[in-house]
Amino acid sequence: MNIKVTLDSLINVLGLDGDHIVKNVILDNASNNKLAIRMSPGLNGYYCNIHSMQLCVRDALKVKVQAVQVKRVIAKCQDLAKFVRLSETRNNQLKEACLKSKINYKLPKKQNATRWNSNECQFHS
Repeated sequence: MNIKVTLDSLINVLGLDGDHIVKNVILDNASNNKLAIRMSPGLNGYYCNIHSMQLCVRDALKVKVQAVQVKRVIAKCQDLAKFVRLSETRNNQLKEACLKSKINYKLPKKQNATRWNSNECQFHS
């Protein structure tokens, strides 16, 4: 109710309260935001796809595969990429192991920071 009252007040102060003005609001998935839009017949609510994707990524990182959390596997992959990239000898050892195993060699890439994910920092610790 507080969100609805605040939106109504803001719309009124800005002079956007006419029926001829289309009012669109971008929402996250919080139930209080959904309720505020349902209680405000003049507002059209649209859910932010990036926010929804962020929630999916966050939940996916919590998933366990054979009792190991995905975010832990990602951290180990990052550690391995750093380990191989810091030494030409290690890089050559990886190339030899790939050749021996008949696997195409590819230099491991370092992880990129994901700017839109507000939880990204905690997964690097």
